[in-house]
Amino acid sequence: MTKGLFSVVVALYGVENYVDTFLTSLERQTFPFEDLDIIVVDDASIDGSYDKVKKWSEKYPGIIRHTTKSNGGPASARNIGIGMAKNQWITFSDPDDALQEKYFENVENFIKRDTGEMASILTTRVMIWQEKTGKISDNHPLARKYFFGDRLVDLDQDPHNIQLGGATIFMRRSIIDKHQLRFDERIRPTFEDGEFIGRFMSYLERPVVGLVSSARYLYRKRGDGSSLVQSGWGHPERYDEVLRYGYLGLFKGLQERLGHVPVWAQNMVLYDIQWYLSEDKKMNSSTAWLSNDQRALLLKLLQETFSYIERDTIDRYNVTPWSWITREAILAYYKGQGLKVQRAYLWSKEGTSPTRIVYTYRGVAPTELFMVNGTITAPSQTKSVIHAYYGENFMVERSVWLTTSDRPTVLLNNEFVRFESPKRPGWGRPVLSGDLALTPAEAAKLATAQTAPSSTLNKRVATVSNKLRHADVIRAKLANRVAIDRLVHGGNAAQATLNVGKRVVVRKVAQVQSKVQKHADKATLAWANSAAMRAKYENAWVVMDRVDKADDNGEHLYRYLMKNRPDINAWFLLQRSSQDWTRLANEGFRLVEYGSREAVALSLAAQFQISSDATHGVQYPLDEKRFGSSPAKIIFLQHGVIKDDLSRWLNGKNLAMFVTSTKPEYESIAGDYSPYKFTSKETKLTGLPRFDALLEKRGTRDRIDRNVVVIMPTWRQALRDDMNEAGSLEQKKSIFQESQFGENWMGLLNDPRLKVIAESNNLDLVFIPHPAMSDLINVIDFPEHIRVFDSSQRSLQDELAKSAMTITDYSSIAFDAAFVGSPVLYFQFDSEAIFSGSHSYRKGYFNYETAGFGPTLKSIDEVVKNIDSLSDSGFIGAEIYQERAKNAFAFIDSNNCERVVQSIQDL
Repeated sequence: MTKGLFSVVVALYGVENYVDTFLTSLERQTFPFEDLDIIVVDDASIDGSYDKVKKWSEKYPGIIRHTTKSNGGPASARNIGIGMAKNQWITFSDPDDALQEKYFENVENFIKRDTGEMASILTTRVMIWQEKTGKISDNHPLARKYFFGDRLVDLDQDPHNIQLGGATIFMRRSIIDKHQLRFDERIRPTFEDGEFIGRFMSYLERPVVGLVSSARYLYRKRGDGSSLVQSGWGHPERYDEVLRYGYLGLFKGLQERLGHVPVWAQNMVLYDIQWYLSEDKKMNSSTAWLSNDQRALLLKLLQETFSYIERDTIDRYNVTPWSWITREAILAYYKGQGLKVQRAYLWSKEGTSPTRIVYTYRGVAPTELFMVNGTITAPSQTKSVIHAYYGENFMVERSVWLTTSDRPTVLLNNEFVRFESPKRPGWGRPVLSGDLALTPAEAAKLATAQTAPSSTLNKRVATVSNKLRHADVIRAKLANRVAIDRLVHGGNAAQATLNVGKRVVVRKVAQVQSKVQKHADKATLAWANSAAMRAKYENAWVVMDRVDKADDNGEHLYRYLMKNRPDINAWFLLQRSSQDWTRLANEGFRLVEYGSREAVALSLAAQFQISSDATHGVQYPLDEKRFGSSPAKIIFLQHGVIKDDLSRWLNGKNLAMFVTSTKPEYESIAGDYSPYKFTSKETKLTGLPRFDALLEKRGTRDRIDRNVVVIMPTWRQALRDDMNEAGSLEQKKSIFQESQFGENWMGLLNDPRLKVIAESNNLDLVFIPHPAMSDLINVIDFPEHIRVFDSSQRSLQDELAKSAMTITDYSSIAFDAAFVGSPVLYFQFDSEAIFSGSHSYRKGYFNYETAGFGPTLKSIDEVVKNIDSLSDSGFIGAEIYQERAKNAFAFIDSNNCERVVQSIQDL
């Protein structure tokens, strides 16, 4: 049966480093290699990919056939390959991937078991191959459909078992030929496979798909992110052609041929659309570069696409786990969810107080009426959060809190609103019977045919049989891992066996170590929960900045507690290896070592976890898997004043309190119709704890002693990524110096006019590098008149207290400078790129032109001239900027720590 069964169509382009591995994986198949029909279509590769294929073809003439064409994309190459194919089933493997050894053998076995020839399309299981680490994992978003083993499914009955990737499909060539099916070459860089598969399915009398769970396809996730799937967000076509010819082309074709768009096709498009929404929701989104016109076109095409997708399909979508926000946003924006389709959600545990009610809407806010036991009840608190995608407000999420534990009644615009659960049904276990049942595998047939003369003997035989089967399974798994290792690492069988053996030993050692660790953790927990340790840390306030560093709001708040509130059981958490440990210990700080046994006891008894950082390891210093959860409420002191939109980062954090400093900052977070989920209950207008010491230090400096020019730029996401790819410090240095960032900032530091101004005015020019530059400091040639800041020797606060002026680009350090009256210059040579989304910047409420504390400058020349002008005025900033600073801050005093402490106690 093997001969004439499979044709493998390969679209080749730019895979010189990968194609040998791919063809080797075909060569090593347990399926007869000579029976494969391998067709390679070169899409005008500009590297040595095609030359390698031709060498393989010389080795296997007649098995590997090839041709070349002008560049037109993978769809055009596959179309030529389809015309060359001669076997019953066609698959479209990608040449940067690999196939496990039994791939074709297992697909063949599946075809044999489908005796009724129900399936005309087969799909295989995708395993993610991380090129950087060599790790293979079974975590593809569509992996769930394979968890039930090899089976046949009818997509009309089970529309969530969708397939979008062409590399892991097998299609009957007879159907392709009968309907002259080809890939739509206009669809790029993605979804051309999905559209082709959907169109193919529409020609079947019954959309039955064979899920070949036993056939594993190794999808290489490239380390450099250069594949079309990984880099596709940077292609303009993804926001136009993919929707125009992909989604809409598929839907219109189905509507014409079938008279409707099947739910499985709607699910295919919904699956693909979800990535557009999730990508735009990221803090550092790859979609941020789009122009307003491109965003408008995308939203328009999505609007037309959703006209073919039924509301119930969206509401019941369970192909992949969707966030509640994603589902509601789509329904609200595209299907009139909200005031037209009214429903609400009880977001608090029933029977507890307060009761939180959530509903969504678009447009004009509805009138609200809440009743408890027949009595109108006013909300104790409300919050309206805007959810936006691609610059468009999709919906408002409205939260209302009622001081009751009883179930309320909700009326919006005087209409009753029912409560629904935000959860949606998951996947049920499939019924593998009826005309979709596969015939048993050969092993199963043999096992079924065997009988035993007695029940006792039968049990003994079964026990031995089970052990043998278990041993066979282990041997098969190890053989499979050896085969994969040979592909991934390119070694021989002996070396691959050794590699697998080492990993098995490492895992076994890790298991033993885990048992030892669990025993030690049990003892630690018993000690931490002892009466003595509970008494020592009862209701403790755990204060910290970063895991390895202090000198921020946490340190300043703790110092205030130590001096003014000895009644509060406060402790400072820090790594013992930190450069700040000895300094704080000498000052009398009650230090606890981060990650220590003592820290476990502290966290388990703590009342508050207080920090200036919002990373997980800071806010959750206790390893919950090992020691359980800390009861402490999390207090976020902040690292600086928030001016950009950080909602995508902060909304996922469980903050009991959130410190702010300026009125606009507070309103942007706690106010209604902001992107933040936080209310006035969590958000407090107190000022930053470090402002107290900063103002005090500033007051001790005579104006003549304020001679420091603070130069502190932020970093650049793209530059960080480029430098991470560099192999040496010299390469990093070269990348830095040639970047727009390096050219401008180093150009300013090296400007001879700056040196003259500094010498004439006795100025101390201090450059404060971003932490990402730390390993470059010793290899970059800074001019002699520039002092590079060293945090191990000095405090940033001391520099600001002595500052004559501050130069930055987008850093919130400008707020600290403005707080103490230091003039500010914003050197924004790349503002257009930054504000268009190439940086981690997402525009918030703050406008540099109308609210900034100094002028925004584009060139080195402008910066130098402004420095010179300020030096002539004795470094007194323009009155307009002084007024802005005065009006921005809620408090310019030394009571910030006191207000923070009081707000925490009010919790």
